[in-house]
Amino acid sequence: MLSLAACTQPQRVGVSVDPVKMPLWTRDGKHPDFPASTYLAAYASGDDAQRARANADALLESTIVRYALSLGERQLANTRFAQIVTGQADWITLSDFGNSVARDAASDGFETVAVSALNMEELRFRSVPLLQQARLKLPSTLEPPEVDDINKRVAAWSERFVLSARVLALSLLCGELDRDAHALAERAAIELNELATHMDVTQTGANQAARLMGGAQHELQLSALYRGRMPSSFKVAWFVEAPSVGVLSGFTEFNLTGQAYCRVLSLSSTGQEYAAVHCVPDLDAMAGRKLGIAAAGWRWLVAVPSRKNVLLSFDVKERLGPNATTPVFSEACVTWSRLNEVSLHDDIAPKDRARFLYAVAIEGYIDVTVRRQRGLNVAHASGQVVLRDAGSNAVLFRYAPSVIIEGGDDADTSELVLQAQREAAGDVLLEFGARILGLFPLAQERP
Repeated sequence: MLSLAACTQPQRVGVSVDPVKMPLWTRDGKHPDFPASTYLAAYASGDDAQRARANADALLESTIVRYALSLGERQLANTRFAQIVTGQADWITLSDFGNSVARDAASDGFETVAVSALNMEELRFRSVPLLQQARLKLPSTLEPPEVDDINKRVAAWSERFVLSARVLALSLLCGELDRDAHALAERAAIELNELATHMDVTQTGANQAARLMGGAQHELQLSALYRGRMPSSFKVAWFVEAPSVGVLSGFTEFNLTGQAYCRVLSLSSTGQEYAAVHCVPDLDAMAGRKLGIAAAGWRWLVAVPSRKNVLLSFDVKERLGPNATTPVFSEACVTWSRLNEVSLHDDIAPKDRARFLYAVAIEGYIDVTVRRQRGLNVAHASGQVVLRDAGSNAVLFRYAPSVIIEGGDDADTSELVLQAQREAAGDVLLEFGARILGLFPLAQERP
């Protein structure tokens, strides 16, 4: 009886909570009511139902425009319009389709996944009256007037572009291509794309070398004039050109003196010697909607760590005491470096070393001792080794190798020492090698 009582579990007190199982469509993006063969559907998540639905609606608007342009892909091929209009756009809003937009949502209490969908046949049917209304609002061939205020120029051409692009998209949904609307939209897109070419610009901060595990030392600066006037409040966006990656902190618009700055907090590459930082006119922010236009802008090249521009040196002392053998670390480091295409300081002529933008060094010591313990000969290799940025003298990584090799009473102590040396050298190169190759990738590798 006592053993049975001891195994009895106490009854839980309170309200039991069962985990909510999300439906399969929230994971695979295939809602059973909205098959991809007949529906355009967009899935999005949010921390509450309202935000999730808003995200799904915004994605569906972009999906409708992308679908419309795909219908005219052959006719639009090789046009300036197809080259310039490459981003997400919302020339057609979901409110245009009223209650024909279907929605669903599911939540597990922490996250909500929503879907917004529109039947393709319904989309085409409702596009016919929308196209007729849009053509009535289409501007004449008379272009917006030339003004000295660049913000007003953006507003005028953005409005013209949206009206004509809307007619173009709706005409494609109705099974035709409105060539007049295409010509008007293309002309407006070119004007907006080439805004940067109409500005007198001075760039500073290029030709820097990003710091290891950091960004550029000096800010990137842009000073601009448009027809002699400072383009204050003209909005811009900063980004790092793929495949490089980085973290930027830049002005979102020109200040009152026509200047914009960007701080490069971190910058790395996938093996290329340079990374490009771009500043482009933020057309969407100025227009208040997604135009889908890729705007030309300004570009800075910043050198970044890569295998081609690093020089490695090493100074690791092997202190062997009375049981001295041949040092092995230097030879192992040379072999590893040459196998991994890392340039060695001693392999490069002094006159050529200046071309390497980055220099790192492996420095430290390894002590190898042999003691007799419990009737055994024991070799112990230990030390302190660091990977140092020779340019800033900063320590990038620190490692303390520790290897113990035991041998019998008649073991050759010099052989024990050599084995301990080799294992310590292997441990150091294993730890440091991965970090060197990660900091300085080859072009075909990913960091």
